[in-house]
Amino acid sequence: MKLETRTETSRDNWRTPSEIIALVKRIFDYPIDLDPCAAPDPKFHFATENYSGETGEAPFITGRNGLKTAWTGNVFINPPYGKAIRLWIDKGYFEYIRANTVSQIWLVPARPGSHWWANLLRMSPLFAVLNGRLKFDDQPASAGFPSALFIATRNKPTIKRFVSECTESNWTLYRKVYPVDSLLTACQTTSEI
Repeated sequence: MKLETRTETSRDNWRTPSEIIALVKRIFDYPIDLDPCAAPDPKFHFATENYSGETGEAPFITGRNGLKTAWTGNVFINPPYGKAIRLWIDKGYFEYIRANTVSQIWLVPARPGSHWWANLLRMSPLFAVLNGRLKFDDQPASAGFPSALFIATRNKPTIKRFVSECTESNWTLYRKVYPVDSLLTACQTTSEI
């Protein structure tokens, strides 16, 4: 049996699979408060359902640019995967360092050699890579690239749920390994060398 994989790179929007939405809800242990990348505009539409909980209102920004709107609460981000991804990560970092968000979970392509990957690691030293390829809901075949989940939070129970849920699912957990130069500098300043 031949497995078909998606290798097209001309598009940058990928509809979030429903199992990822369910995973994110379990990690947050709350409803998703905001999906700034979901909107009726096809350029920014990635949500597969209205997952706002009891109110029936969409937790995403309808008809507005998620890059120009404040993010609060538990935020799920599946940004466009093209060159604009850097803008979304910069926005997430800004909201994170200002403590505007409780937690952020990012679904991104696993591309550790890209410049934006380092920016994600600045706010999220813990991440998971899917074993295999993700099948996005609007595609007939699996993605032609690996996927990663990053969590940016100061909430210890949320971190524990992230570790637990990813371990129980088909994800491999990683944490940032600091560059050797940083470790040597730290050791020299504490007279451990």
